[in-house]
Amino acid sequence: MKIRILTFLCASMLLASSAPAALIAYWDQNSNDLPTPGQFGFVPADFPQPADQGAGTITLANFDTTTGGADGAYTFIPSFAGTTVNAQPSIVAGGSLSPQGGADNGSGGLTNNGMSIIMAVDTTGYEDILVSWAQRGTATGFSNRQFAYSTDGVSYTDFGSDTGALGSTFLVKSYDLSAIAAVENSSTVYFSITLDGATSSTGNNRFDNITIEGTPTIPEPGSVILTLLSLASAGAVSMRSRLG
Repeated sequence: MKIRILTFLCASMLLASSAPAALIAYWDQNSNDLPTPGQFGFVPADFPQPADQGAGTITLANFDTTTGGADGAYTFIPSFAGTTVNAQPSIVAGGSLSPQGGADNGSGGLTNNGMSIIMAVDTTGYEDILVSWAQRGTATGFSNRQFAYSTDGVSYTDFGSDTGALGSTFLVKSYDLSAIAAVENSSTVYFSITLDGATSSTGNNRFDNITIEGTPTIPEPGSVILTLLSLASAGAVSMRSRLG
């Protein structure tokens, strides 16, 4: 009896220690069609943008909200061609979230320099959070992408930055937040990408297949052992009582 319990405990702990990462939220940017056939982009009603898989939202902050055209789409937040890089299984290359530098702000700068892409998710039951996406850009697009996290959506902590103009090939950018306890097992966590350094109104960065993952939390090994031993003890008592 003791040997069987010990074997079961060891197997349970081994399985728990190798739990794979699970998808929390994912945006494929493949549903950015505008009413006019063959046109793609975003209108104000598209935000907050719900996740295509999992649960979460994307919003934009401090950006040029100018709209135009027959569809009333954002002028400087288009959707250009996307990629399968960093995509979930069976997802095809569709569109991308493609902020441009924006208009002249009257002070020698561009209106979308300083804008942010903000992801909000529920990480309850998850730890070891990983955020990733595919990105590419133009020579005059944003040359700085500051990544940060927040637990209240107001105060952000910088975690890392990605500098330099992006090239014409989509590459994966990822941030491993496994050492940041504040973003684990929380009902609402925010991650932001703040863009700066664009030098022309049409210079862009493209973002696609934005993914947030985490490892499902498991009970501490000690608590698992105590629980199983308690159950085993109760079962032994019940067996003795039946045997008389």
